[in-house]
Amino acid sequence: MPTGWCPKDVEVAFPLIKQNAGAQIKFDPPSNRWAKYYTIVQYVFCMLFGVLFIQSSYQLEIWPKMIVWLIITLPLVTNGFILENRRYAKLVDGIRLILSAGCLILFGSELGSYLTSIFIAYLTLSFILNGLLILFASNENEIIDPYL
Repeated sequence: MPTGWCPKDVEVAFPLIKQNAGAQIKFDPPSNRWAKYYTIVQYVFCMLFGVLFIQSSYQLEIWPKMIVWLIITLPLVTNGFILENRRYAKLVDGIRLILSAGCLILFGSELGSYLTSIFIAYLTLSFILNGLLILFASNENEIIDPYL
């Protein structure tokens, strides 16, 4: 049977309505270049730290593994907010960084010196870049998301 085939009684009762693809509005929120730079650095960290974590995760207990998993995945969510230009994106990312620093203080000794030193370098870089993002993004024509 060809694609889109349906019985005659169904075709009469429920006719197909063709949608005009050109009339659809593409979801492409504007974002500034500083937000793009920041998210690129965050994605690179997530990949690198994820690979390093997988290589050394056999040594860790379950709770540090879960916390590191959250630390690796939360930037992916907040980067989506930043690239969508949400009003609360910078606040959520700042909270994420503070919680990550708290987790490092609590569980840094269980991660080992190698992962802990990489994580400290990442957090330092992220705090600096987040400050630059807040500083320079407000100078550009920042468009507030109408959808919030």
